[in-house]
Amino acid sequence: MAQFYNQNQSNRFSEQVTDITSGSIEKAQQHIYNFFLEVIKRYESEFILNQFEKLFIKYEEIDNVNAYYALGEIIFHNKESEFKYTLLRCCYILNNNWAINGNISACQKLVDLFLVDSIGAPTRIHKLKKLRHWLQSFAQSEEYSTLRWVQLKVKVQLNKKWKKD
Repeated sequence: MAQFYNQNQSNRFSEQVTDITSGSIEKAQQHIYNFFLEVIKRYESEFILNQFEKLFIKYEEIDNVNAYYALGEIIFHNKESEFKYTLLRCCYILNNNWAINGNISACQKLVDLFLVDSIGAPTRIHKLKKLRHWLQSFAQSEEYSTLRWVQLKVKVQLNKKWKKD
């Protein structure tokens, strides 16, 4: 059983990291979903956006090391469609929660993360190179356009609601 140890791991999410996915991409996806479902309940949007950016955009270790290793498994097994689905689902988990609470700023910042220059920056790190290629593809996809459209629609609806009140 593979074990990973991170000396700098935060105690906020103290799950033991041992063979987290057992080779299952579905388990890897679930680790990532569970992380974002948990943090959306407890933390401010800036912290969550930082964790999202570190995980999906920069591919850096986050406070929940299981989610980080789970994404690594998806990349390692070259599962681009599963990555895209996981990314999109996490975006909707966050966007929907923030929209319900009127945090349009966080919704906008989330969709704007895919426009940062670092996504196109060259790298020698194989996993990061693959991730950046997938992110570039996602940013050009119909799914991303729909995500942006939904975010704008929510913004307009909330602005109308606030003007009525």
